[in-house]
Amino acid sequence: MPDWKEAIRQQLAGLKLAPTREAEIAEELAQHAEDRYRELQNGGATEAEARRIALEELGGHELLARELRSVERLNVAEPIVVGAGNNGGILASVWQDVRYGFRTLRKNPGFTAVAMLALALGIGANTAIFSVVNGVLLRPLAYPDPGRLMLIYETTSDFSQMSVAYPNFLDWRRESRSFSDMGATRSDDFNFTGNGEPEHLAGEYASASLFPTLGVRPFMGRNFLPQEDRQGAACAVMLSYGFWRGRLGADPNILGNVLTLNAMSCAVTGVLPPDFRFREGAQVYIPIEQYSAIQLRSRENHPGISVIGRLKPGITMEAAQAEIASICGVLARQYPKSNAGHGGKLARMKDDMVGGIQSTLMLLAGGRFRADHRLRQRRQFVIGALHGPQA
Repeated sequence: MPDWKEAIRQQLAGLKLAPTREAEIAEELAQHAEDRYRELQNGGATEAEARRIALEELGGHELLARELRSVERLNVAEPIVVGAGNNGGILASVWQDVRYGFRTLRKNPGFTAVAMLALALGIGANTAIFSVVNGVLLRPLAYPDPGRLMLIYETTSDFSQMSVAYPNFLDWRRESRSFSDMGATRSDDFNFTGNGEPEHLAGEYASASLFPTLGVRPFMGRNFLPQEDRQGAACAVMLSYGFWRGRLGADPNILGNVLTLNAMSCAVTGVLPPDFRFREGAQVYIPIEQYSAIQLRSRENHPGISVIGRLKPGITMEAAQAEIASICGVLARQYPKSNAGHGGKLARMKDDMVGGIQSTLMLLAGGRFRADHRLRQRRQFVIGALHGPQA
């Protein structure tokens, strides 16, 4: 690789810059020269041609020395501050850069506006894309040990994954030894009446085992009790933090109060934590046994029920998959009318949540990284525009 710094120092020699300042300028310009050198070689130029053109564009016709001479202070030693070590030199260099920047901006108001807009758009796009990638792909789910959380689907020859019949969920939960617990949930809407204006709420039917499976502890109150998740039991309800705070005024005495949901009187047992996210927008959670008994009790019905299981420590996903397949085989023999040809499929909860958009996000992120690389290769154009002769 050509020794760019030595050639640049020869052009800077006449300016008699402070050593640290000269080193900074040589380092930056050497990077520009190297980028341009590689770009020319990729375009078919020989090594000698690429080196010659890169050096000519960088400092030809005394442009580099002339423009730097107008902004650098000549023969001025770096100030020394007693007791400050090298801080004085660093601060002086930074202040010098700031003053030079302001002078350049005043000389090029049109270019400055375009450059600032480009920087704002580029930084904003990078920040937005990284925030999404970090939040969706990199950051783990907000549950304890989220890597052991699995979604479990039913499968048939026609569907690679489908909702689960509630009796099958109960059998899976009872017979499995690979999971510490399983929970079931079904999304639904609820009409909230009797407390101000009627309101249509998004909510979930959830088994009493769901929140313990996720590892979620209420912000206040308690989770559902097993006896509350039984057919014929009185209705109970857990509230999202946002609904409790926004719609119910963060009532500190809400526990035990009765809310009317779908004409059912449901006693409040708990309020979920502020950072709890399960089904986006869900405001209330009701025991799943409050759902239609006819729909729940039939193995032929698959009423949109999702099942979540937490693997026991030391149990692999493959071992749990084999166990669920074995249980499904037993159920197919016991209930051939409803379960013949049905299997079970495991998917990591986070992989399943982001599977549909993962490739898109990575494509966007990759596009931004390539664009940033091209932008770095074109920094020489920006320097030329800033340092070129002024009209």
